[in-house]
Amino acid sequence: MKNLFQFLMAALFAVAIVSCGGDDDATGGESGGQDGACSLTCQVDVESVYNEFGIKDEATRKISQGFSVGVMQYLYNSAGVCVKSSSASQRDWKEANFHYQVPEGQYFLVTVVSLMTNSKDFAYYKMAYTDRLSDVYVGPTQKMLHSPFVLGASTQSVSVSGSAEVKVTPKAVGALLRLNYYDFNQSTHVTLGLYNKENGEKFRLSPSYQGSRRFEINSNNNYITPRFEVKNTSASTLTGDCYLLQPSTNCGFYVIEKENVGKGIYKGTSSVSFTLEDGKTYYGGCRYSDESFYLDDKAGAGFNHRYSNGVTPTPTSDLLPNLYLTWGGSVSSVQSFMRGYTLIGESSSYLAYAGRQSEKEIDYVFSSATTGLYQTQVWYEKSRVSQADLKACLSEKYTYSGTYSGTVVYASSDGNTVVGLEPYDTYWVVLFVDRNALSSSSAKPTTRCAAARNDEVLSKVASRMPRNTGFFECKMKAR
Repeated sequence: MKNLFQFLMAALFAVAIVSCGGDDDATGGESGGQDGACSLTCQVDVESVYNEFGIKDEATRKISQGFSVGVMQYLYNSAGVCVKSSSASQRDWKEANFHYQVPEGQYFLVTVVSLMTNSKDFAYYKMAYTDRLSDVYVGPTQKMLHSPFVLGASTQSVSVSGSAEVKVTPKAVGALLRLNYYDFNQSTHVTLGLYNKENGEKFRLSPSYQGSRRFEINSNNNYITPRFEVKNTSASTLTGDCYLLQPSTNCGFYVIEKENVGKGIYKGTSSVSFTLEDGKTYYGGCRYSDESFYLDDKAGAGFNHRYSNGVTPTPTSDLLPNLYLTWGGSVSSVQSFMRGYTLIGESSSYLAYAGRQSEKEIDYVFSSATTGLYQTQVWYEKSRVSQADLKACLSEKYTYSGTYSGTVVYASSDGNTVVGLEPYDTYWVVLFVDRNALSSSSAKPTTRCAAARNDEVLSKVASRMPRNTGFFECKMKAR
């Protein structure tokens, strides 16, 4: 009875509730949870994980709604047996402090951080097999996880002799995906989502697990696992996010039609493999008009079934962005088509947009201030994209004509579009030109260097082009 009274008093007044092997599934061990002559103080940085993901403001809002920042900590002796465990729950970003009395020796300190509910449990995660360092892990309690309910963890070796202090900075594990759905208000789909073909079930905390081995994944290629869903509305753009506790993913976008609600029947894009890094945010989007999608490690990626993260290479067939190539088109039509891209330059005769994938920049050139599109240019950095890959990409879509003064020339099957690939300084430039505009006086040159073509160049191009093929030669002015 006395021991029970002492435990209850400690639980009421201590900021960090300390137990001696006190988890339900922790049995203590060699030290039996007994106090020792040495003192160990642990200072835990509870905000490091949220800063790493860039979601501290989101987490702060959740705290104002009743959640708290939670820390669970386990101390293991040199035999890997849990001798102390503690937890803390707080509604501020101050360091969480833990104090232990232990015998002198070498220990492993395991710390896990995530948002907690009022019950002082992690909102979406559960600790398991905490009695042994070799077995301890944290796992999700549901499949759809989202920001700011992420995980941070740290496992470090601690030597205790006399009085010791240690600072703990948990590192983010898993990755966030920020998602956008465009123009689905034009559809009859009732639900939009993201799926993958595997499920991260455990994150192991023993130092014997490193890299991708820290994650235990359950994969089944015959089924998909919904990771994020949002109800379709009248909004032209819907956003969301999901959190993946895994080192890679094989994922895609899906929709659910009204007649299939509750039946587990989805209509989805093909899945793509993607390597993930701990603490990193990735970006994805899906567009209703052409069911194109993108996945990328940079905000503002391009469409046309493109995906890249610096590890998984972009297929050469997907190097070209989805371009507006309706010759004679208006400025407003191009602006509408390029919605979602960042405009970086414009004048009375051109529009320039920042690239969103492999390309650096996309330019559109017009014959007047309002209409008359006759040229589109795509710029690539030589350090990122090779000429061989661009040639392979263009050869899949256009007919090769030849090489003229360093410009590799192609034509569309209908002969209306002339395509050129040429080097300029540190760039490769792919030009798409209206064949009919090459010798037409209605095509006025732009004044911007990046897209400049004077009348003399135009006339030389027109005079040297084989009229039966639609091929051309064109040189750019200084960028």
